[in-house]
Amino acid sequence: VKTAVKMAFLLSLVPAGLVLKHQIQPLSLNILISTKPQDVSLTITLNYYSALLLPIILFIAWSIMEFATWYITQTPLTDTFTKALLIFLFAMVILICAGSLLQLFIGWEGVGIMSFVLINWWTSRTTTNSAALQAVIYNRIGDIGLILVISILATHQSSWNLEQITA
Repeated sequence: VKTAVKMAFLLSLVPAGLVLKHQIQPLSLNILISTKPQDVSLTITLNYYSALLLPIILFIAWSIMEFATWYITQTPLTDTFTKALLIFLFAMVILICAGSLLQLFIGWEGVGIMSFVLINWWTSRTTTNSAALQAVIYNRIGDIGLILVISILATHQSSWNLEQITA
């Protein structure tokens, strides 16, 4: 798993370098999922911000995994910690590459939930319990703001696509 995150980090440097040299325009990948009541469109966007943030979050995740190999090797839950970190990483990628408000909200919630899980990893320490609770409170405050903005945009815009909203 560490090798995969390391390789993803190294590969993410290519679009980041191209974006910094202004040799690439923002890219969007639209995936249409057909369901009976309503079609769902997923949009993955690689723009200036996401191209620069991807290597940063991948490097941090890789560093944490390297650190965890010698720091928590004695615990039987090392695999569970790695899985939680990967879910957090996946939620972060969804958040920064979101092409719609719904995907942005899903990524935000995933990051919030996994932040609580990862901060509260050592449940026997009272400081981690209070820090995890503080993270939940801050995330709920952020939820209120995000839901308010999504509600306002949903009533005034005809699309949930971020490219169309920001155009």
